[in-house]
Amino acid sequence: MTFTRFTSWLYLRCLFAVLLCTTFLIFCASTVEGMTATVQGQDISGVFVSSIWKTIAYSWLVFPLTGMLAALATGTILARRGELIGYYSSGGRQRSIVAGWLVCLIPWQLAGLGLTEFGVTYASKKLLELEMGRGQVEKLTSEQRPVEWLSIGAWRLYLPHISSDKYEFEHPELYEMQDGVLLAVWGAEVLRYDSGTWVLNQAHRITTEGNISEFDRRQIDLPISANDLWMVAASPELLDREILKDLVEKRRRIGADYLEHELTLHRRLGYPIVLLPLLLLIAPTSLQPRRERNIAEAFGVGVVSSAFVLGLESCFRVLVLSRTISPTLGGWGLPTVIMVILGGAWWFNKRRLVQRMSFSNDVDAAV
Repeated sequence: MTFTRFTSWLYLRCLFAVLLCTTFLIFCASTVEGMTATVQGQDISGVFVSSIWKTIAYSWLVFPLTGMLAALATGTILARRGELIGYYSSGGRQRSIVAGWLVCLIPWQLAGLGLTEFGVTYASKKLLELEMGRGQVEKLTSEQRPVEWLSIGAWRLYLPHISSDKYEFEHPELYEMQDGVLLAVWGAEVLRYDSGTWVLNQAHRITTEGNISEFDRRQIDLPISANDLWMVAASPELLDREILKDLVEKRRRIGADYLEHELTLHRRLGYPIVLLPLLLLIAPTSLQPRRERNIAEAFGVGVVSSAFVLGLESCFRVLVLSRTISPTLGGWGLPTVIMVILGGAWWFNKRRLVQRMSFSNDVDAAV
């Protein structure tokens, strides 16, 4: 077995080890959070199931960082064994090792894109179903709540709890309007789309005069289908790519806020692809042959680098939602910055190498 193939296998094992460790940390944090919020009498097994879905839903944030962290771990192991010194002494080059790592990352990159595109959406839906089934509707995260009121015909809707079932919305609030004047406020346990009509179950109606009416079942006229209402009100994380793309165009045409939806559309591709440039950026540091290197040092470099990447990603998201930059730039800004840093580092190293060679030639000429 060649040294390049040996380092590739070692790097692949480190990839799985890093992914296992990071996802286990997410699972533990989700479990502790669930246990803390658990009320007396609640099914404890539901907390572990919820933690599993949360781990899948949030693992896309750490997946692009695994290539960089695995490179640091692999380089540290090779350096402490003295294998890098022997390899460089025999005329080996870093580019051969990095090329082997890149080959390992190609299927890893495809898996990350699949996780972001399909796994996160599916896990978010399952998590939402589990949360609503456990009666913890009030504990849904803010990302699963609508960010605006919905104006549909003579109604103003507020849907705080969006079910992954397209035909049902729990605890809605509806404001009945006429010529811009509020007539009554409706509240219900469930707003359901049944046989082509919208129905409120366990509803009550409060007029502006203070009169209160209660209904076990009341049909209302909403000029919108259940699928369209779910698309408009649901979190972008719950929508597939084609549905999300169509929704962005619809919201842009009617003048509704579409920034978060378009940003999510671009982030699903832009964020996972930083896996490859991050590896190229960290490779010179990870392949230093110093034998005094240790795992703690590699861990520190990995934590700082990961914090920088995640912080930069959050900055781009905040800039988009504050309407400072476009969603396209916000979704592709992180890989663009990483590539610029990578290009700057390559240019600097090449320039330094040329200066060293020029200095050596000057010394030989002087002698």
